[in-house]
Amino acid sequence: MRGLDALLDPKTYAMISLAYHKALQRLPLTACMTTGVAVLTYSLIFNETFLDGEALYIVLFVVGVLTLTTSFALEYDTREELEALICHGVSPSDIFRLGILRILTFALIGYFIGLLVAILIPASQLQNVKIFYSLLVSLAFGTVPPSYSAIKSLRISLLGRGAFRPLSDLEVPSLVYPSEADDLRSFLDEVLKDRSELMIIENSVLRNEYTELLVRCRYLGTSGGESSIFLASAGISLDKAFRDDETLPLLKARLRLRDGKCPLLTCSEVKKGRDIENTFLAKNLGALIRQSIIEYKVYKGSRRAEKL
Repeated sequence: MRGLDALLDPKTYAMISLAYHKALQRLPLTACMTTGVAVLTYSLIFNETFLDGEALYIVLFVVGVLTLTTSFALEYDTREELEALICHGVSPSDIFRLGILRILTFALIGYFIGLLVAILIPASQLQNVKIFYSLLVSLAFGTVPPSYSAIKSLRISLLGRGAFRPLSDLEVPSLVYPSEADDLRSFLDEVLKDRSELMIIENSVLRNEYTELLVRCRYLGTSGGESSIFLASAGISLDKAFRDDETLPLLKARLRLRDGKCPLLTCSEVKKGRDIENTFLAKNLGALIRQSIIEYKVYKGSRRAEKL
């Protein structure tokens, strides 16, 4: 496995590494399963010579038990293994697919070994129909027996799905305390005033049940700086010119500060009296404020050591 970590992304490498090491730990069992599928494939291709009646069902039963046992043996020993994958960004669907693909891979290896032996040492004439049916049987053994264990892992990973979200979409990755609200408001005021495409309408601290910062601004566009300079040179107040101009997009950001927790940020664009969050401008304002809060904690925060 050395060298693969430089070629693959962390998620794929973690999945392949876990599957590889599990197969090595259970090598005798996986070898038995692969050998069983190979023997079954060879026997099905020449069933008129080797298997007939009850003997066929006995071999199918033995290979089925081997496949089911191997699927459980290769399953995750502890919940920590699942959590390790989740922390690398592996989704529940990836975990489910991995549970199926491991057994399917061994089943196909056994099939091709049996087919190769059948070609090299034929017991009778090869028939394409029997080769095809033996492939279907191998695929069935590779997908049906591991389904239960794969679904079980899927359920566990779904119940712990919060673990592979490093932060919620609303959280800002820095601790900001309610006592810092005024300092943060001043810092955001400086940042937003430097953006020529934004015109601040409101930047205030609300202290009710929660301590919140409310920011409202107009989006002037990329040519906002030139328009501002022109209006200022003409002696026109920018505040009066843009504050009530309903042709310009109105953006709103609300930041809730919580003791010992990351602040929650929601940004929206006001359209026809409704706050719509998933717009391009709202997301860009959210990215700007989120980055500004991180910079505040790094450069100006009174508790700079308390970052996530």
